[in-house]
Amino acid sequence: MLVPVPSPPAADTPALRLERYRAAFRSPRHHPKALDEAARPSRLAPGPYACRVSSEYRLRDCTVERDADGRTLLEFAQGNLIGMRGVVTDAGTLLEFEGWLTEEQPFGCSHCADRCIEDPASCVCDSLPDAAVVECVAQPLRVTLRPNGAGKYRGTMAYRIYYNEYVGEGPERHPQGFVAKEEHFTIDLVPGRPPGAARN
Repeated sequence: MLVPVPSPPAADTPALRLERYRAAFRSPRHHPKALDEAARPSRLAPGPYACRVSSEYRLRDCTVERDADGRTLLEFAQGNLIGMRGVVTDAGTLLEFEGWLTEEQPFGCSHCADRCIEDPASCVCDSLPDAAVVECVAQPLRVTLRPNGAGKYRGTMAYRIYYNEYVGEGPERHPQGFVAKEEHFTIDLVPGRPPGAARN
């Protein structure tokens, strides 16, 4: 669905544009309800794991830990296609993950360099509207992980990627509003460090 966006303020400057854009990325991330409820146990053991977001990528670092209240937390480290952290709970033989984005500028929420925000005429890159960034970084991340043999788990995560919507033709073509398209990524979780990872 096309979402219209307001025009920038009349007194816009490069510094104001960049600060407004960075502020959009500092907007609140998803907050799972499980963080406010009594801890529910999970069979997933704390320690280092290898994980993959999208079957097209190699295994990278993940970590499972227990917080002071007994919740099980799983973090997909930076270097994964999508950096995220969340709560894991048991659902019969399955694991349920609900989390939030952890990177400053997550995948699918931006694609322009800072210089393009400050001086749009210097780039062929059109930045996403602030409202799109706010909506993107706030999206919840949910995965049902199913046993996949030898202590491994696999699931599929729906994830919204945000794009500008364009109107007009030729030299009159310009961004006006934005759209979000849902993609689905295979998530793999494997006990132990990924192959080739440095050991402390």
